[in-house]
Amino acid sequence: MPAGHCARQPAPGRDRATGFMSIVRNPFAATIGLGLALAGCVVAATLAVGFWQLTALKRETVSRTLDTAISVGTYVNEQRARQLERISGDLLANADFAGWIIRSVDPGPGIAETRDVAAIRRTLDQHRRDAALDAIALLDAEGKLVAEVGDTFLGEHALGSLPVVTRSRAGMTQASTTLDDDARLPVVTVTPVKQDTGLKALLVTGMRVAPDLSRIMSGAAKVDFALVAIEPTGPAIVGTTLTQPGSEQLGAAIEQDRKLWIDAALSNFTVSIDGHEWPARAAPLQAGGRRAFLVALVPPAQVQALLHAVAPALIAAMLGALVLLVAVFAAFWRNGIVPLTDIANLSERATHGDFALEVKPQGFALIRRLGNLLNFLLRELDRHRVPHGVPRRRSTDNR
Repeated sequence: MPAGHCARQPAPGRDRATGFMSIVRNPFAATIGLGLALAGCVVAATLAVGFWQLTALKRETVSRTLDTAISVGTYVNEQRARQLERISGDLLANADFAGWIIRSVDPGPGIAETRDVAAIRRTLDQHRRDAALDAIALLDAEGKLVAEVGDTFLGEHALGSLPVVTRSRAGMTQASTTLDDDARLPVVTVTPVKQDTGLKALLVTGMRVAPDLSRIMSGAAKVDFALVAIEPTGPAIVGTTLTQPGSEQLGAAIEQDRKLWIDAALSNFTVSIDGHEWPARAAPLQAGGRRAFLVALVPPAQVQALLHAVAPALIAAMLGALVLLVAVFAAFWRNGIVPLTDIANLSERATHGDFALEVKPQGFALIRRLGNLLNFLLRELDRHRVPHGVPRRRSTDNR
């Protein structure tokens, strides 16, 4: 190399321009790569949105199912009270029985000590059997126990101090509740016995949980149910549609969170039964109750059925998104890549001094504008290069 001379270095932007032109000359490969990348993004976004929607739908459906189940279960349980109220009302509709109660409770001044409690118990027991009640008790107007027969769940309480008795005495109206401190969860109705406008006695009737109560609830709500009593010795499953192992696992889960149940701070929860998570909800069987709960549980098979029902719709949405993507890329190729390729080819040839060219403007509006501007520029260059003559014009090949 002669002294004083140095090797010509390529212009700094020439390599970049050459690389860009090589990409433009081979737009198919670049577009396919971009298309695959965007297709992957669309599929991933569709899957993410589908999974999010599926999770939200499952959560909402489970919540609505539990709402319905608790409503159904509460209604069925309340019907027990309505049934008992009708039975108690029918008993006192018998004027002879009502008169006998008044005479038995208040035999007369100074002779209250002569009440024949054994005879009162026999008469009460006869009416209890006739009405198919589990227990019956008689209180005086002050709420003091006169006699009690049948199942022991009434005798195990200081009946006069029960809120339901206080409420009935105060308003001289019939009142019902579910006793929540024993493993039988009986429904109890207090019916006032009145003479003229005065309260003379209170008739207390009670019925245990019917063996098929949970099955009736389950048949109406299409979920599983359990009636739970929180005892000092541990939770007692009074009635349930769960299997024996499932009932035991539910009891173990309740025992583990006993404080939450006693504080009535638990509403929605999940319980593991046979290795599967069951969404569940607990509701007290009476207002303010802390030891008796109605529990609704959604079987995992029901949740899976929801997923199977939604999956085809999700797949259809993904296929629709891909078809839309193909249509968008076809339009982009026709109205973007093809006219840009023609403009790039024309620009490359113009760099070699061939100005007698023109491109047919096509594609998107911005690309047509770019083509028109390039044609004008090349016409001006060609006109100034060819003296006193009409510029030669020829069109580039258009796809």
